Amino acid sequence: TIGWGVVDFDWSNAKSIWAKQKPMNDEELLFQQVLMTTAATKNATVWVYRNSIYAYPWYTSVRTTLDDPAYSPWFIKFKPQAPWFSPKCDDNYSPPKCSDYYHMQEQTPGYPHGDGDCAAPACDCGTAPCGFYLWNHSSTVIVHGQSFRDWFINSYMFNEVGSSPLVSGFFWDDFWPGKSGNFPDASAGKIVQDTGMTPNDLQSITDAYDANMAALKAYTLSKGKFSWQMLW
Repeated sequence: TIGWGVVDFDWSNAKSIWAKQKPMNDEELLFQQVLMTTAATKNATVWVYRNSIYAYPWYTSVRTTLDDPAYSPWFIKFKPQAPWFSPKCDDNYSPPKCSDYYHMQEQTPGYPHGDGDCAAPACDCGTAPCGFYLWNHSSTVIVHGQSFRDWFINSYMFNEVGSSPLVSGFFWDDFWPGKSGNFPDASAGKIVQDTGMTPNDLQSITDAYDANMAALKAYTLSKGKFSWQMLW
């Protein structure tokens, strides 16, 4: 990394390693890469990946919320009645491991094969199946003393990884698309069809998302950090 202006570690780095762990430990391995890089290159500018709309259960900070039913209002759900394009269950378990929280198999590890191969007997993302889950940025429900925005900024973005002095900034990926419903990185799913969200639902959550991201940007700058999305 000598000579690089910015080193940014993507969530999919070392997927062949963390996809086989039980449970998966992507977030911890990202920070290990930060530690290795900053140890090898003094004063390196290192950023880490954080998705801003999809909840990745291979991140421990996210998995803890998926494993706790109290956080249910913070997640978008599948519509009540089938058909659904994306599977709700991982049938490698007996009985199958299922979730009513919307999730799709975009870039998701699988067993025996997926976008990253899990170890036998099945992928381990905690109590929920693996997949891209979807946060409800408009939720006003307080869970364990935190609002969604408080958790999103302080316990997800700025957890022990994001708040580390070794981490200089972030890559914040993806966005809520407004009434169009054209979600990014969603080729493996049909989000609007599977959730039943209306154009007004989409716009309401997009407005809340924009407000949460504005608060995140202000907080990030106040901590002397930066993000790729602030370059324009």
